Amino acid sequence: MPATPAAREAARRMQCSNHMKQIALAFHNYHDEHGHLPPAYTVDENGKPLHSWRVLILPWVEHTRLYQQIRLNEPWDSEHNRQFHEQVPSIFRCPSAPREASRCPTCLHTPLHVPGGTSYSVVIGAETPFPGSQPTSFADMSGGKASTIILVERRAPVNWMDPSQEIPFETAIRGINVDAMGIGSYHPGGGNVAFGNGSVRFIRNDIDVETLRAMPIRNEESDAPTR
Repeated sequence: MPATPAAREAARRMQCSNHMKQIALAFHNYHDEHGHLPPAYTVDENGKPLHSWRVLILPWVEHTRLYQQIRLNEPWDSEHNRQFHEQVPSIFRCPSAPREASRCPTCLHTPLHVPGGTSYSVVIGAETPFPGSQPTSFADMSGGKASTIILVERRAPVNWMDPSQEIPFETAIRGINVDAMGIGSYHPGGGNVAFGNGSVRFIRNDIDVETLRAMPIRNEESDAPTR
């Protein structure tokens, strides 16, 4: 018997969750080797972003060869590095995200599909585990790894190598599927988020804003409604 649309989406949501668990594990393995999490992005001597955290964890998601081909001392969009823009590893894409070019009616000029687009971001800000180019460690999460968000889904895709398009804290805490450029997904009712202990939970659209606000912060504990 053919799978129903609901069953197919349930399978896609589970695969998305597995992608995020693998990325969270890559964060842990990176942390084990370097003593800290990957920064949200690297910068040049002038402070200009060079490369995204997604590039930095490539060796820990079984893409060492791709990592070795990218010139880390050049910007992500240099003449050499542009050739890798569409070589997005499948682990960085949610199976429920659109695969064909189309436009989001609530995202102004943001397309639902971009070449090399990724579905996953970190939340950046001084309050979060990803304050920018400065790395932090799990030890900084005084509220506990199990209650601190380290990875979220995003509804509006950006190129996987782009270091300048992570989700700002103030945008993230507006809600799930509320801000077109914030946390969101194509899963009905909410979106997946990963925590510092490696777990992934489905956070509903109706989560209380104050509860959500505490979750990306390194030193506060919070429980979110899940299903």
